[in-house]
This record gives sequence, C-alpha cells and structure tokens, in this order.
Amino acid sequence: MHTLKHSSYNFTHALCRQPGESIAQGLRATDVGNPDVARFQQAHDSYVAALQATGAEVIVEPALEAFPDSVFVEDPALCLLGHAIILRPGAESRFGEREAAREALGRIFGPDRVI
Repeated sequence: MHTLKHSSYNFTHALCRQPGESIAQGLRATDVGNPDVARFQQAHDSYVAALQATGAEVIVEPALEAFPDSVFVEDPALCLLGHAIILRPGAESRFGEREAAREALGRIFGPDRVI
C-alpha cells in the first residue's frame, strides 16, 4: 500500500459519504435521466476501495438523504495542512451539507482546526 503523496503533502485520510437513495434527485449539468442507484453504489464502492489501496485511512460517513449531492464531499470544504475551511456551495440546496462536513472534519482535524 502507498500513502497518497505530493511533493509537499502526505495525505493520510480520505473522507467519503455513502450515497443515499435520494442520489437520483441530485443536481446535474445536463439532464440525462436519473442515475441507477445500484450502479452508483457500485462505483462508490470501487472509489472507496481505490482510496483504501493508497494506505490512507478512509472514513465513510452515512448518507444524508435530505442532501442528494452530499456524496460529493470534496465540494463543501477545502482541506490543507491539517486544517479545513468550510465553503459556501453554489447551489442553495447544498447549504445544509456544510454542518455535516464541519462535524466529520472536526473528528479528523479537531474542531478548532475547522473554520
């Protein structure tokens, strides 16, 4: 196993969120129909496995059915050098994801390192 590395960073953790049944109601740039929830779950499982193969500790948070796009955890926060900055999503329907991201990242970095 290899830890994700960059010339200046050593990534030790990966945060993921389980996709919920509501994933079919998520935002999309182009409407090509609803995603198949079972196939989406399979793809997510492969994604988690790939992250685990790097040696990083992979934390999979439970689904947030009220927020279908919350599976895309990279959107509501920027994490760098042991700190996390909670961002303002572009879509109002995603605003509720921020608190869940704050809580999850607080468990990783410590609540005083999440702003």
